[in-house]
Amino acid sequence: MLKDKKGFTLVELIIVIIIVAILVMVSVPVYKGYVSKAVQTEGKAVLERIGTFERLYYVEFDRYYTCETTSLDRRVNVDVRTNKFFTSYYINADDFSYSAVALHGEEGKRSLTLRGSLSEPNTFLPRPNNDAE
Repeated sequence: MLKDKKGFTLVELIIVIIIVAILVMVSVPVYKGYVSKAVQTEGKAVLERIGTFERLYYVEFDRYYTCETTSLDRRVNVDVRTNKFFTSYYINADDFSYSAVALHGEEGKRSLTLRGSLSEPNTFLPRPNNDAE
């Protein structure tokens, strides 16, 4: 009698659900790690372009360039409007050094900072933004 029935038993379905749950538990942290690495890579790419601009600007004008929060500054020529994570940046500078900050998202909850000068190599500083909370 039982051979004529088609379908899955409840035990078989529960086993499949458990296997899928285990796969999800393993893959979600790995996926989050890849997303975090992509965020860092995009931010570093933006800041490296700004750092290159700053060094060239210093050679030409004997000072560093400063700009307000922006997504496109024609002089800097770093367009972040098409970026997925870091969509704006700002640059603070004095006569001897500069600090460029790439802001993640509209509120800038996460940011990445690049500090540099001609005498010291560029340094990336992940900066927790505690005042946004």
